[in-house]
Amino acid sequence: YLIDRYNFHIFKSGQLLFVCMAAVNFKNKVAFAFLQEIKKKFTSMYSQEEIMAAKDYDMSTGFSEIYKNQIVMVS
Repeated sequence: YLIDRYNFHIFKSGQLLFVCMAAVNFKNKVAFAFLQEIKKKFTSMYSQEEIMAAKDYDMSTGFSEIYKNQIVMVS
């Protein structure tokens, strides 16, 4: 989805949505590869039961460093 100067890339896996906001000149292929890698790391770190039982922001602290490192690798 394009809004202003940003593309929003959305990847759905089961009941999870992974979203990436990127500048319009950022390659779609790279954005979706980023989302695939985030999904892989997230689902390997948390069980389906943990994911389904989680409340808002429950996993922010535990996953934030992994997420930050992945962003640095892509940029």
